[in-house]
Amino acid sequence: MEQLLDSTDRNTDSLSISYLQLYNERVQDLLNTDKDNLAVQEDNKSGEVQVPGATSVEVRNFEDFLHCLQTGEVNRAAANTKMNTESSRSHAILLVSVRKASVTEEGGVPTFKKGKLLIVDLAGSERLQKSGAEGTHAEEAKFINLSLTALGKCVNALAEGSPHIPTRDSKLTRLLRDSFGGSARTSLVITISPSAVQRSETASTIQFGQRAMKVENMVKMKEEIDYKTLQKKTQAELDHMTAQMEIRQSEIELREALVEQKLAQADAQRAEFNRKIEEQTKEIAASKDALAAARKKHADELTRIKKQLATETQARQALAADLAAVRQSAEQNSASQADADAQMSGLRSALAQEQGAREAVEAQLAESNQGAEDLRTAVESLTAESERLRAEVEGLRAQLEELRSSSLHGNGSPNGGSPKSDKRPKISTGKLFESQDLEKILVLLENEDLNVRVHAVKVLANLAAEESNQEKIVEAGGLQSLLNLMESTDDETCRRVAAGALANLAMNETNQELIMNAQGVHLLVGVSEAAEDPQTLRMVAGAIANLCGNEKVQHQLREEGGLRALLSMASTQHTEVLAQVARGFANFAKCDKSGKSMLIEEGALGWLVEHATAPTASVKRHVELALCHLAQHEVNAEDMVAENALAELERISRESLREDVRELAAKVISESPTFQQHLQ
Repeated sequence: MEQLLDSTDRNTDSLSISYLQLYNERVQDLLNTDKDNLAVQEDNKSGEVQVPGATSVEVRNFEDFLHCLQTGEVNRAAANTKMNTESSRSHAILLVSVRKASVTEEGGVPTFKKGKLLIVDLAGSERLQKSGAEGTHAEEAKFINLSLTALGKCVNALAEGSPHIPTRDSKLTRLLRDSFGGSARTSLVITISPSAVQRSETASTIQFGQRAMKVENMVKMKEEIDYKTLQKKTQAELDHMTAQMEIRQSEIELREALVEQKLAQADAQRAEFNRKIEEQTKEIAASKDALAAARKKHADELTRIKKQLATETQARQALAADLAAVRQSAEQNSASQADADAQMSGLRSALAQEQGAREAVEAQLAESNQGAEDLRTAVESLTAESERLRAEVEGLRAQLEELRSSSLHGNGSPNGGSPKSDKRPKISTGKLFESQDLEKILVLLENEDLNVRVHAVKVLANLAAEESNQEKIVEAGGLQSLLNLMESTDDETCRRVAAGALANLAMNETNQELIMNAQGVHLLVGVSEAAEDPQTLRMVAGAIANLCGNEKVQHQLREEGGLRALLSMASTQHTEVLAQVARGFANFAKCDKSGKSMLIEEGALGWLVEHATAPTASVKRHVELALCHLAQHEVNAEDMVAENALAELERISRESLREDVRELAAKVISESPTFQQHLQ
């Protein structure tokens, strides 16, 4: 055992032991005395002999092994007879199972090697006259002798090369069947007495050893493919590739949405500029009309002023002529000089008034010319502004064409190419954080454009699918943004994708409590009640199913309608929705450990029994687990019997595709007093 433990890698290998005794043809577990009369079965795949239900203890060091060995020795049957003060009343069998992973090349199929060591302490044959055994001890001696006789027959058949080995005559020979020849290596240690009184027993024992020495065997190493590890590895690679594909697709859709948004903005800007140009063109036309009217008005005014000036010039000339006549008259008539001077003063005053009127007319004419010049300048300015706006519109049209061109070249063909034809490198979620800042994505959740919001929440959902991103999303306020979006939007697509993102975040226990504290269950229940698309129900059921696995929030989850929402969604015929509902019930039943199960109180047990034979494997698997978890608590037993769940548990213990589920179902049935009473 020390050599085995030293050669075992604790990271990849395993070493476990079981300690049994064959007492009165009943196989008993020496490590757990409650397990009595265990069955001996043959594995359908490997053909090896197994004892289902026997305690198997994984051993890490030699001290663990000694502890198990001492525990078994304490429980082993022994008695005081005339031949031996501590006579063994049973055959003891120590089973050591070793499983070692084989070293394979990178990318190769994982395999493992396994072996089994049987260390058997056979009880000695007894003659009742010599041992003095009576009553129970006599019965024990009878079974010991019968089993040893059966073992002797098997050894004789092996030594003689008989094609038939009678291993089924005793449970001892059935347990040791794998050690008879074939690929096993068998060693036999016999003990004899030097006393002449025991001569006959010594002779028969030596003869038995001689026959056993004639058995020939050849050790063959058992190496098998580790299908579970291979499946996990293949599934992990498939999930990774699927996640990468979804991230890539979401990124392309987001880019398309952003390009469409830019195109829509450019179209809106072009329409706005066209409207402004039309308005300014109308204003320029109106200004031209006003300028023409002003020019006509000023021309008419100028004509009037010119006519008035000509009239005043004629009047001035007439006054000058009158003045000359007056002067001439003054020269001729000095007597009337005073009158002439007075008349001259009046004429001068009239002339001064005429001069002032002329200057006023000239000033008005100058103002009219200045107004015309201002109107001409305004018209030229408006014309230049119109030309500038036309140039800007042409520039925007060119940018719009470039955006359309880059959209077509950036996203490939509209029909989408095959993955093989796309030679651009794939972008991981880490690089997505670099190319699309998380805060910008959260801002896009509040964008007025519905398509932009949908694509943004898709990107956030894909990011949340990786555990390394979840903490960053929550710290940046992504959880609250998702809840706000679910509460504010009426679009089912947006709600469906947001519920999917919430389901990804709900895989973390800390996030589950944050979701519950933020009234997230109320929002999920509301979305499920308003949903028309089965995919929306699938996302909501997945989120609630993840919350069901947290024991701390189960009572709050029930009070806020989470279980009722799952039962409501269970009425659908969509298999993917039913699988998520069944998974939620299984998670809830696993953690519901105090008192009668809340699932039974909410009426979910009838649904579980009805769907225990569902044709879909995913639904059936989760329903079987839920029933087994409920049956582990005795307080639920009577309700399960009343709902015919006991019959389903019996069927599961026989027909379930998973071995661990079959064993769990058989265990809960055997350990429940209520189930055993009804089965009897």
